Amino acid sequence: MIQAARAAGIGSLPGADTPTEIVSAWRHRPSTVEVFPASGLGPGYLADIAAPLPHIPLVPTGGVRAEDSAAYHDAGAPAVGASR
Repeated sequence: MIQAARAAGIGSLPGADTPTEIVSAWRHRPSTVEVFPASGLGPGYLADIAAPLPHIPLVPTGGVRAEDSAAYHDAGAPAVGASR
């Protein structure tokens, strides 16, 4: 699916949870990698993952509240998938 999206000029956002899954997803060259579920892991987890993987844009989703967006941004997220 990632390759099809890239061929069509569309961004893709495969989901991952662990650093191994994130790196595996990134090898297929998506636009970004979704870190799910982020609410149970928190901004600190995202910061810990982003530190050794600064070349991979990580977008936290899953239970992220709009009021937590700044904390995820400070942790390195270029965007968040927020819910009410």
